[in-house]
Amino acid sequence: MQENRAVIIVVDDSPTNLAMVKKTLSDQYDVITISSCTELLKILELVSPDLILLDIEMPDMSGFDVIKRIKETTETENIPVIFLTSRVDPASELQGLSLGAVDFVHKPFSPPLLAKRIELHLLLEAQRREVRDITEDLHSIIDRRTVDIVELHRVMLGVFTDVAQSYEGFTGAHAVLMEDYLLKEADKIISEGDSLRFVKSPAVVFMEHEHEFRIKLQELFGKI
Repeated sequence: MQENRAVIIVVDDSPTNLAMVKKTLSDQYDVITISSCTELLKILELVSPDLILLDIEMPDMSGFDVIKRIKETTETENIPVIFLTSRVDPASELQGLSLGAVDFVHKPFSPPLLAKRIELHLLLEAQRREVRDITEDLHSIIDRRTVDIVELHRVMLGVFTDVAQSYEGFTGAHAVLMEDYLLKEADKIISEGDSLRFVKSPAVVFMEHEHEFRIKLQELFGKI
């Protein structure tokens, strides 16, 4: 297989059809031809193709049953499947698309049209993959940002508690005033970071200026 070429698995029990599809696609893609659905499922445990061309009427297993297995497995659920079949009835096409197929190509097929459809579906899948990767990155960034903010509040609470316990006569009024000050400082620290991620942990920024915050809290205590 050549590097950076998409891998396409073709499943058909007709050697003639397999040879024709391979001739049509092999200039652009690495094509693996398979004559049974059972063999396909075994190969999918080892190889992750970019696209599968699948006949419906296979001797060992229906193409409909195979695509169910593909879509139910986490490792293979995102592989585009195109049915390449002699069936032309709308019911079969609807069933295939409902099971997760991205397209239906009828036999006998037009080689240029088949090549163009595959090109378009590979492009669409590449775009979908990019969106999935961006979404995963955003979730990771948001989770990390949430952890950083929680840690900042935990550190601030520790300083708040420490200062409060060091004074006799600490009242609810003191608590409200000190809490309001710390929350405003927390908002300042958070707003200074990037909209999605922090260059430096907010808790670290707070601890770098902890002495200043303690002095300010002590000043606030004296005002009541």
